[in-house]
Amino acid sequence: MSERENLQALQRAYKAFAEGDISVLLDLLTDDVDWNFPPSSAQIPWAQHAWRGRDGVAQGFRKLAELVEIQVFAPDEFILGQDSVVVLGHEQSKMRKTGRSFEGDWAAVFTFRDGLICRYREYHHTSALDAAYRGSDY
Repeated sequence: MSERENLQALQRAYKAFAEGDISVLLDLLTDDVDWNFPPSSAQIPWAQHAWRGRDGVAQGFRKLAELVEIQVFAPDEFILGQDSVVVLGHEQSKMRKTGRSFEGDWAAVFTFRDGLICRYREYHHTSALDAAYRGSDY
């Protein structure tokens, strides 16, 4: 697939996520997708291990929705590579359990195989996220 087709698939994925249509996002993943967040010192349930396969990603998004109220989650820039797209963005969310908000910038690296996302890596401000989950200052 071309860089442009990978970008279009990723933009569909972000649109589906924003609209809460996770089934569309899941259709854009390989069966063996490897989805990872940075480890959490606060033992945040969705950040403890990789989500593997479409079913694992679906379960991860369900857990995320239980724990987090996403207020803003926006990609700001897409950087194209041959089989990858790097996305720079920002978010503002609130932990349901503590009522604490967190915000920050993030970067995500998506790798594609045959036009589908096969690997995801996210990088963000883990201290702010952990503090909001624990209900403390960082």
